[in-house]
Amino acid sequence: NKRMETILPLKPTLLSEMQISESAYFDLLTNEEVPFYTDVIGNNYVPTNLFQIHLSNPDWNDAEEGYAKIYLGAQYKSLNGTAVLNDNSETGTCNLIILADDEIIYNQPYDRTTIPQAINLDVTDKQWIEFKITYPEDNSSYVSNILLSGFCLSK
Repeated sequence: NKRMETILPLKPTLLSEMQISESAYFDLLTNEEVPFYTDVIGNNYVPTNLFQIHLSNPDWNDAEEGYAKIYLGAQYKSLNGTAVLNDNSETGTCNLIILADDEIIYNQPYDRTTIPQAINLDVTDKQWIEFKITYPEDNSSYVSNILLSGFCLSK
């Protein structure tokens, strides 16, 4: 007599539920100030599991590249979400880089004409993931902010 079991799909873990081990200029956005955030092409994002990663101008004294490091412990298979520029400067480009165990698995330029980018990455057997924002080497751009919307990890 075989026992039948229902296999339920594993619920993805939201990035906002993960412990961020180390970060700078990487903020979980809330609706305390505004009910939604708008990207450069006019899409609105409700502040639920919504992060902003920030980059300040290299000519400023407080030049900083935003980043966040999150421990995965080889527990997940994929990282999924949407990234888009959220910036009030008129020009400029920045790069969003995602690393897994110090290896670049995503590196894309973002400017004010970049439509929201669906990101689906394999993180199987990875211990650490890092989000990072930088300037292109040939660009002394203005302040740049990227929204990370709906990012989650699946087993």
